[in-house]
Amino acid sequence: MQEVKRILVATDLSPASEPALRSAAALAIRMDAALLLLHVLPERELEELGRSHQPRHPVDLIYSDLEVSVREQYRRAVPDEVRRFLHTEVLVVPGVPAEEIGRTATLKGADLIVTGTHGRTGLRRVLMGSVAEQVLRSASCPVLTVRPLELREAA
Repeated sequence: MQEVKRILVATDLSPASEPALRSAAALAIRMDAALLLLHVLPERELEELGRSHQPRHPVDLIYSDLEVSVREQYRRAVPDEVRRFLHTEVLVVPGVPAEEIGRTATLKGADLIVTGTHGRTGLRRVLMGSVAEQVLRSASCPVLTVRPLELREAA
């Protein structure tokens, strides 16, 4: 296996993302790797967020608020004693999640992508698609998918 120096972990800020954050942080510690925390903001959501504030919320403040949310989720999911030893970078970008995860991994030189899964099956998966599956198919580096704990226990 190639040396892993940069791990990109994608989060959609849902509780299902937290096990992926924990796993990525544990791997980063073991491999002495930097951790890139990525949240992709679909452009439709960006427009909705901007319109939902009166007066309109400037786009740069939306990104700043999301960056704070990503840091907060990271703080909740990864213990202080682990975070203390990690070099992290928070990235919030607009676009289509699967495309931006792959593009950011390439641009930032990630050696591994870690992403959570929501465990959707059947019609919900067909209708909504799977970002993790799309990333698996198109990534230029290895991808680790992490299922939420309740789904692992049920299996």
